[in-house]
Amino acid sequence: MKTVSVIGLLAILLVPVLGMSATRISVGTGPWSGVYFPVGEALTKVLNKHIPGMEAVPTPAVGSAHALELVHSGEVSLAIVGLATAHFGVRGQREFTRKYDNVGFVMAGMDAGQSLVTRAVSSIRTFGDVKGFRLAANAPASKALLLAALKPYGVKEGDVQVALMSYAEQITALRDERLLMRDSSPSVHATLTWSTWPRSIRFGS
Repeated sequence: MKTVSVIGLLAILLVPVLGMSATRISVGTGPWSGVYFPVGEALTKVLNKHIPGMEAVPTPAVGSAHALELVHSGEVSLAIVGLATAHFGVRGQREFTRKYDNVGFVMAGMDAGQSLVTRAVSSIRTFGDVKGFRLAANAPASKALLLAALKPYGVKEGDVQVALMSYAEQITALRDERLLMRDSSPSVHATLTWSTWPRSIRFGS
């Protein structure tokens, strides 16, 4: 499970509570095609509903690192950021070349699980079954997570092809049998999603 947090400039967050005038804040989410955008959009609706004078608007970000940078610079007031990204970002470690520490922890967000989704008729039953197939992810970061998830199953990057497309495009491709196939088995497809699917997907015939 991947836990995310809401990071913000605490002084800005407290303004609507302490003052009576209307306050406009922006909430850094994720790309339009990702999971963080609708979550961030929902957060703005909650803030607007329960804090008098609040005008919160969602602002798309490329990913957690970008969202953290936006909060640090003051371009957004709040942002949804993965805990690992926040941890290394404020310390200037791992992929960060400088510290992004002009931020504060506001609250914990949701736990996000990863699922490998395929058609009900597919022969894919575990992550280890995807060798030789072409897969899909919604962003470069999701592609990296997918490849990391496949590694313990003995699947290397060279064993699969990964296409980048939005979730809507992935579902359409699965439905139309255009996505990720072996030449000899066009009905086998798979895609990575942050949602937890309880069963195989069955499309209408």
